[in-house]
Amino acid sequence: MNYNKENFSYIFGSNLEASISDIDYMPIINDIPIGKTTSESMKVMGRSSYVISLFTLNTIFKTNEINNIGMSIFDSPRNKDLDADKYQRFLKKLSESSSGQVFLMGSIKDLDLYQECFISDCFFSPLCEVNKLLKLS
Repeated sequence: MNYNKENFSYIFGSNLEASISDIDYMPIINDIPIGKTTSESMKVMGRSSYVISLFTLNTIFKTNEINNIGMSIFDSPRNKDLDADKYQRFLKKLSESSSGQVFLMGSIKDLDLYQECFISDCFFSPLCEVNKLLKLS
């Protein structure tokens, strides 16, 4: 089963052909390498669905031998003209992934969406001038 294709089709909301290159292991969408597509949202979702599929492999194959770092950092893909419905499906798929640690940076404007997709224990306090992630003593 092609887990990357399954994730990509779910998130992107279409039945495009998604695969992984045997040469550089990067996503290929409709026979076009992800780096050569002109759609920024397709690039972001192609790479993001690939990372999500890597997180699921240890669970699917019931082994700890899959070689991935188990952690990823995402800047809000909303910046790449990603439609709200695609972004929500991405967040839902991300929240279902329990075998990797994910840091997702996003706008406070989308807080309701994040709270809808993730449990409240997953959140840092909103960052601002008074509440910084790194503080000097």
